[in-house]
Amino acid sequence: MKKYLVFFLLLSSITQAQQLAPLTVQKIMRDPKWMGVAPTNYRWSADSKSVFFSWNPENKEKDQSYKVNVLTNKPETTEDSAAEKAAGATYAYNKDKSLGLFEKGGDIYFYNFKLKKEARLTNTVDRESGGKFLYNNDIVFQRGDNLFQLSMLTSETKQLTNFVKGKRPVIGATVLGVPPITATSLQDAWLKTDQTELFDIVKKRNKTGGRVQGIAGAAGARRFGLSGADANVKTIKVIYLEDKFLAGLTVSPDGRFVSYRLTSPVITNHNTIVPNYVTSSGYTEDIAGRTKVGEILTVSESFIYDGTKDSVYTVKASQIPGIKDLPNYLKDYPKQLEERTKKNEDRKINFGSPIWNENGTTAIITADAQDNKDLWILKLDAATENVSILERQRDEAWIGGPGVGRGIDWIDNNRFYFQSEATGYSHLYTFNVNTGEKKQITSGKWEVQRTQLSNDKTTFFI
Repeated sequence: MKKYLVFFLLLSSITQAQQLAPLTVQKIMRDPKWMGVAPTNYRWSADSKSVFFSWNPENKEKDQSYKVNVLTNKPETTEDSAAEKAAGATYAYNKDKSLGLFEKGGDIYFYNFKLKKEARLTNTVDRESGGKFLYNNDIVFQRGDNLFQLSMLTSETKQLTNFVKGKRPVIGATVLGVPPITATSLQDAWLKTDQTELFDIVKKRNKTGGRVQGIAGAAGARRFGLSGADANVKTIKVIYLEDKFLAGLTVSPDGRFVSYRLTSPVITNHNTIVPNYVTSSGYTEDIAGRTKVGEILTVSESFIYDGTKDSVYTVKASQIPGIKDLPNYLKDYPKQLEERTKKNEDRKINFGSPIWNENGTTAIITADAQDNKDLWILKLDAATENVSILERQRDEAWIGGPGVGRGIDWIDNNRFYFQSEATGYSHLYTFNVNTGEKKQITSGKWEVQRTQLSNDKTTFFI
């Protein structure tokens, strides 16, 4: 009996090997439908009673929309339009999650969960995105390159930033149709200042917006070429983007600080080009690819705009401990080591966007070294322009791994969570910014792929 069993197992293994081999290009490139298609694009309905997803169990031309009720657990097909209408939006919530914001069709919508009422907040040809609540429930959103704040009490919309494409105008130059600044206009500006200092009547007009005693306000304003409204116009510092790319617009919970990154393009780099022979036009077309390994990497600069002071400062990498530390592999290249040691330059890094605690008192920000040897988690004091180190992760091979440098968030106003490969495996940690206490939450010869904190902030789902 044992002989027959061994023979049967041997025959089965040979048959299986024959079925799997040989592995050819044709087999590798086959449509994956032969092995079945897993459900994708799953999302909850707005009432949390059903889950919508895309699926193709019958190997049709394209995936179909399905839904499954959480009580029956029975999947059934549904129309695409019905799934789109019933599926819940991705909300940005206020602190107690009674209010939500979402984007639809390039406009911002507001939803009151208690009243179950939806309201459209914007209706423009421009795209508004990135809606979020400040801690006073005012709403901030992005339109174009700028941030705007909508008051829930007064319905007033206030512009928070004033980013302008291009370079700052210079004497003798015409920019975007603006007349050039000439020596004559500079002379006129000096003369206007001098007149203000010499004549009290001019001072009064400047203070009252053209309203002078004995002259009706509107008539007086017209007579003297002044406008009462002009005197009360609030200006915002113009920030010229030049030829740089704007990214990472983030506002503090109180609306005072706006962080952003500017990235300069590297014009000397060359992208790889892949020819596409099968095209609808009948002509060979190019598929743009990434730059070759070894090309110059782009470097971003991080800035903080202080709305109260109407001023901008750069987040300085020079404050980071270990910013000049060189990787160990340079010991194998004595000439390079000598040159870089002599230069003693700060390593190039890229900052992430600040992550603020709920009350807006503290922000944490990540910094990644371009040589992929270091990751820093820093505490940002936006008011004093200082950064201080909370956590440094260094790997002489390559800093990274599941969740490392990503998925960082606050538990409360004092503690945040993050991931680290300090043990050789990516695990979950917490850090108290007040006490400096670091605590490992998970351990073992396995890795945390993704982390989600429960709504009551007492449980981690991993």
